[in-house]
Amino acid sequence: MNFIKSGHPSFFVGAACWSLLVATSLFWGMGGISLAQEKDPSRSKETAGFVTKSAPSTPTLGSSHHIVSLAPDVHWKKGNNIDHLASLRGKPVLILFTDTLLNHAFCHQLKELQSHYERLAAHGLICAVAFTQEVGPVPSNIPFITLLNGEGSARAYGVSQNFGIALLGADGNLDCLSTHPLSGQRIEDLMNASYTVQEIMRKP
Repeated sequence: MNFIKSGHPSFFVGAACWSLLVATSLFWGMGGISLAQEKDPSRSKETAGFVTKSAPSTPTLGSSHHIVSLAPDVHWKKGNNIDHLASLRGKPVLILFTDTLLNHAFCHQLKELQSHYERLAAHGLICAVAFTQEVGPVPSNIPFITLLNGEGSARAYGVSQNFGIALLGADGNLDCLSTHPLSGQRIEDLMNASYTVQEIMRKP
């Protein structure tokens, strides 16, 4: 091509553009990661090269091939931290949804739990409550976790009425969801019928 001849003005313009392109590539190749790290303090730079480390993400429930309906995540305050449903993996979880403490169905469900709690607790059952309107201490000697954003939790589980009950298996599967109270015996039967319990029973 004619502009490559020495002394031609096009030669100097082309050389200048090429130099600028090389300099830009070197800049991003050497300093691009550092700029990204400055914008994101959760990443770190290791010696002898750049290695980025992302900050831990919010705990989520993992999936498994046998899980049919993965339970939506919920959260609650534990000390100065926020805990999530994933931290209870390995234990069955019972969640009660109610608008107030005076809800008739809620009070009836508490009585059923109370009458069977020793047997349910032997399975490692964890109880939680989500208040959609008025929050208050549960009038029971059963330890309850009070969920944050009870209205949002009920929405996530599709509970639009004033009462609901959800039973989660130890694997995080939503084993049962009802808008009517369940008997203590029914809850125990559902726990025994869960995949994880049956899998343990099938092992020699």
